[in-house]
Amino acid sequence: MLKFITSIFAVSSAILMGLPQIYQVNKTKKTNDLNICYLFLWTLCSVSWISYGYLDNDIPLIVCDSTILVQNVYLMWAKIYYDKMLCYKPRASIEDL
Repeated sequence: MLKFITSIFAVSSAILMGLPQIYQVNKTKKTNDLNICYLFLWTLCSVSWISYGYLDNDIPLIVCDSTILVQNVYLMWAKIYYDKMLCYKPRASIEDL
């Protein structure tokens, strides 16, 4: 029972950990502070933990890291999308002033 309660707490806290960043990205539409290498490595880590959880039949671990994987994929998509959008914004020229 203690293992189950501990796993529920670990899953909940790990999932909640990514929500403020997702909220901030959705609110500001800015991803300058996100490092794409960090997101890629975090995604690779999540895939590794999902694989381990599958091999060990550990459902809380699979659920937790699957949710974190979805969060990371969204943040990587947002990073690529919003950074590309910033590149294509028209710049003000002297004639516009």
